[in-house]
Order: sequence, then structure tokens, then C-alpha cells
Amino acid sequence: MTKLLRANFSRLWKTKSFWVCMILMIAFPVLNMFSEWDMNDHTIVDMRNDILQNGSEVMFFSAIFTALYLGADYKGGAIRNKMIMGISRAQIYFSNLITVSAVGLIYFAAQITVNFGLGYALGGRITEPFNPLLFDILIDLCAETAMCSIFTMIGMMISSKSKIVAATILTMVVTTYGSFGLIGMLDEPELRYKPEIDDYGNYHGTTEETEPNPRYLKPGLKRGFVTAVCNILPTAQELQIEEQHDISGKNFLPLCSLGVLAATTAAGVAVFRRKDLK
Repeated sequence: MTKLLRANFSRLWKTKSFWVCMILMIAFPVLNMFSEWDMNDHTIVDMRNDILQNGSEVMFFSAIFTALYLGADYKGGAIRNKMIMGISRAQIYFSNLITVSAVGLIYFAAQITVNFGLGYALGGRITEPFNPLLFDILIDLCAETAMCSIFTMIGMMISSKSKIVAATILTMVVTTYGSFGLIGMLDEPELRYKPEIDDYGNYHGTTEETEPNPRYLKPGLKRGFVTAVCNILPTAQELQIEEQHDISGKNFLPLCSLGVLAATTAAGVAVFRRKDLK
């Protein structure tokens, strides 16, 4: 395992996709911060949002890197060569999982470092207590690791590089937009303003009167299920932290990510052990 990890990381520093994704990922927070700096009359009001607002981009670039990195192993026959040398499939899988997860954490650390350093240089400060911010960062790190385990499972189960890229990016897009939809369901207010509609059916805004919102999820089984899915999905965790949601069961989110990591790794190893690599 140690030799595999050394080989993986030696190859990592020479991989163009790693550095291209790193540069593009850092570019997003830099542009966002300068945009905020310009909009607020050359000041950064609070760095908390800037530090945590780009976690979704980190996941996206982690997906791209993982697909290209693992796809190259299949395309170049590296996995078969490792097995010929007597390396077990489980060792191959876990070495790739550790490598991909490490890249995700490197990307996340680079993004936070750039945001914090540049934001501080532009006059930004952290105005809230530090401990809650550290816990939010921990949640993001755990969610990023869990998402990398999902990408690894996909990359190790599919042999075609192009299919790995398509499946990984599609998974990221579907889970992200699905998370937006689920969070939107939880955000629906219990009451809404009545719409003002004339006799011809034309809409003229809302009145000052309120009425029950039919889209509101009442406390119960359905709302509990949607909340649980939002707490389990790494992308939903990330979006809720970015948008500063009042998260139900927030203290258990790292454990949810650990559960996703364990489940996807177990499933990935089980399938990879039976996979035909001829």
C-alpha cells in the first residue's frame, strides 16, 4: 500500500489535470472576492462567506480530476499491471481512494487559504466567533471527502475513461441540483401572501393578507425524510453551509459523511473485486 501511495503521489504532481483544476478552482474565489471588494466600495465586510462559499466548486473540480485520473489508469492498463505484480484489488482501490480524497482536501485547503489571505489583504475580517466557523469548515471537509468516495466508486466500477468522466460529472450535477430542490422544499414558508388576481385571471402581485402555503412541508414523516436526505447528501450539506441555513441535526453532519464514505467504499470494493478487467 505504501509503495502504491508513493507511486500515486509521484504521478499526481506530474499530472496536468491536477494543476489545471487547481488553477481554475482558485480563480473562482479570487474573482468573487474582487467582485465583492468592488461592490462594497473597496472593502470586504465579512470573510466568513468568502471562506465557505466555494465548496461546491471544489467538489466539481474534484469530480473532473477524479474522472481523468482514474480513467487514465484503465486506458493505460495500469490497473492490470498492478495486479500482475501481485497487488490485491482492495489495495488498488484504497490507494486510489486515499489519493483522490487527498486531492479534494488539497483543493479545499488551497481555496480556504486563498480566500483568507486575499480577503485579509483587502481589509476583510471574521466578525463571528471562531469556533462555529471551524466546525463549518470541518463539515465541509467531511462532505468533500464523502463526495470523493462517491467519485472513486464510480471511477473504479467503470472501465471506459469517457464513461467515467460522463458519469462522474453527471452525478455531481444531479446531486447538486437535487440538493437545491430539496433545500428549497424545506425553505418554503408556512404562510404566503395571497395573490391578487382580477376577474380576467390576470396576476397583479400580492395582497397584504396571508394564506396557508400548499408547498409548505408540515412537521412529520415527509419533512423528516427530506431533512434526512439533505443531511446525508454531501452536496446538500455543502450548499446549506454556504447559504448559512439553520440546519436540523447539524452536529451529526460529519457522522453522516462518514456513513456515506463507509457505504460507498464498501460497495465500490465489493464490485471492483468481481469486475472483469480483461
